[in-house]
Amino acid sequence: MFISDRRNPTATAIVVAIISPRPSASPLSTRVASCLLAIALLFGGALAHAGDALDQRFGEQGMRGLFQLGAMVQALGSCPHDDGSITVLSHRQETGHLVLARITVDGSLDDTFSDDGVADLAFFWAIDPQRSVLACAGVGNGTAEDDRIMLAALAQGDEDTAVLALIDPHAARFDAEFGLGGPMQHAYSSLLFPATGDIAYPRLAIRGVFPGNNGDWIISGHVGDAGATRFAFVARVAVHGGITALVHPSAEGLSMRDVTTTRIGSDGRIRALGTAVVGGQPTWALLRLDAESLQTMSVSAVGEPDGFNYQVEPGRRLPGGLMTAAVIAGDDSPFATAPRLLIVREDTVNELELPQPAALNGETVGVVSATATGAVGGRVVFVASLRRGDHVGVGFHAVVVRLGDGISVPDVVDTAFAEGGSAVFRFRPATSSCPAEEGPPQGASRISAWGEASLLVGDIAPDCGAQTSSGLVMARIDSASVQLFRGDFE
Repeated sequence: MFISDRRNPTATAIVVAIISPRPSASPLSTRVASCLLAIALLFGGALAHAGDALDQRFGEQGMRGLFQLGAMVQALGSCPHDDGSITVLSHRQETGHLVLARITVDGSLDDTFSDDGVADLAFFWAIDPQRSVLACAGVGNGTAEDDRIMLAALAQGDEDTAVLALIDPHAARFDAEFGLGGPMQHAYSSLLFPATGDIAYPRLAIRGVFPGNNGDWIISGHVGDAGATRFAFVARVAVHGGITALVHPSAEGLSMRDVTTTRIGSDGRIRALGTAVVGGQPTWALLRLDAESLQTMSVSAVGEPDGFNYQVEPGRRLPGGLMTAAVIAGDDSPFATAPRLLIVREDTVNELELPQPAALNGETVGVVSATATGAVGGRVVFVASLRRGDHVGVGFHAVVVRLGDGISVPDVVDTAFAEGGSAVFRFRPATSSCPAEEGPPQGASRISAWGEASLLVGDIAPDCGAQTSSGLVMARIDSASVQLFRGDFE
């Protein structure tokens, strides 16, 4: 393990704030070198007034400032642990190293972890966060030694190679049983499309990584650029790190352009959800794949093409055999986008239209990218990054959905959350020099469950126009109001 000097006086601050229930959003499409942004979404009783919103148990009167991560870090995601702590994984741009930060239940750094709560893990690849994903394994089984983080990343500047690393978050080291004790490189693109003359390999994007059977992993995503040259892929990686199956899933009359979410069904077959083209029109599709060969067995469900472009984001597995994935449907104009949620129950899919974002400071905004996860009480949290004209990352749009039973009780937007089930917000640091009613560029990458909370980890620039990182921000958000009740939030 490589430990760097994180106490460099030039490193900028990391701020952690907690408030009580609501979410944040997806990665910035044009990403600045930014800090980590984490917002915890607690779903408890409705708060009667603003004084109840700030969680006094967290940090110092609901706020915590951290300075240990240093500069130039980008969020990758987070994984919870049974003791209520959580490991936040990020990537240091300057060195290519991974950074693990252990956050306790009160929001402080756990100094029993790597002496100061932060550890650098030598990685030697520069990661493209927008084409990389992670998964949490072993969480919730009561055995901390089983906790693992699987990172499936794309190296920047390399259009073909994926790097897989299985990380022990407690020891801050790579799992000794995977990949000879370190990261492994996989060339999915060249295996699917062998080189012909001087034709370059198609561009690769890793969009999903999920535990499979018997300790193996299911990796998915796409190769190629947008349009007809993009093809989905699904790979199975054995417990030791070797590729045991690799396919481009397809079916008659249907072309899969991306696979973002997979899980093992009750019949032992794999369900694969992603973006597809049917009859020349973009939509979503759910396929049933053979667990061994990964070949397509049948098409479980297909969305009704409606003329919109579809962007199915990396999803999450939920208890009871469910999957959920955020969707952005629309055209290429700034505001003609529609947030939706796909709720998958075995071989059926419910496509639920979600509320459009309200105006932010009186200005119309549109959604860009989104993420979703399960929460306690049969809820799903949806969060999207916002854009205003050509400006991406101006804030967040949050929606809470209450799940039904898939039969007689429908899935519905939870109108008890915020204003009619949705809210628009952003983070504005107290030291910001941004114009009035503006905030630094900000976006989010992943949501994961954290006890009774859902933790969103993402990025925020330290100030308007800044190109260096700032820090980690955490907040619990009031589910009963659109307000965030913290001076730095609005």
